[in-house]
Amino acid sequence: FSQLRELPVTLLNLDTDLSGLPGATTVRQKVVSASMQYLESLSREAGRDKDLSLDLAKGYLSLAQVQGVPTVPNLGQFDEADKSLRKAEEFAEIAGAEKGNLRALMVAAEVDQDQMIVADTVRRVDDTIARAQKCAARIELCMRDKNATKEDLQQGVRLLDNVAQGEMNMHRYG
Repeated sequence: FSQLRELPVTLLNLDTDLSGLPGATTVRQKVVSASMQYLESLSREAGRDKDLSLDLAKGYLSLAQVQGVPTVPNLGQFDEADKSLRKAEEFAEIAGAEKGNLRALMVAAEVDQDQMIVADTVRRVDDTIARAQKCAARIELCMRDKNATKEDLQQGVRLLDNVAQGEMNMHRYG
C-alpha cells in the first residue's frame, strides 16, 4: 500500500526525463492526467489519516510543479497548478502543519513558496505578498523546532532565499 501511495510522485518524477525530449508535451500531459486521477482517488480514501494526507500533500505539490510552477520545466498550466497547490496545502494541514508536525510544516512551506511563484507569474501581487509572508512564518517555526535536521535547515534556507528573491522582484527591499 505504501508503494501504491508513492505511485503519483514516481510517475511525476518521470516528467523530469520527459521534459527535455522534443515533442514530449502530449506524453507529459498524460502523465499529469494519470497522476491527478490517482491522487483524486486516494484523496477520497484519506479521511483524517495524517500519513496518507502528508503523502497526498507531497503528490499534489509534485503535480503542481509539473503543471505550472515556473522554477522547473512545466506545462504552463498556472490555474491548474494553483488548484493542485491548494489541495496540497489542505492535505498538509490535515497532516498537522498547523499543529507543529515538522514534516507537514516543511511541505506546507514549500507549497506556500510555489504559490508565491505562481501568483507572481500571473501578476497577483497581493497573493504573492501573502504567500511570501506565510512561507517565511512557517520556515521560522521549522527552524525553531528542536527536531529539525541539517537537511530541514538547508531546505528552510533555500525557501527563505526564494522568498527574498520574490520580495526583491516586487521591489520590497525591507
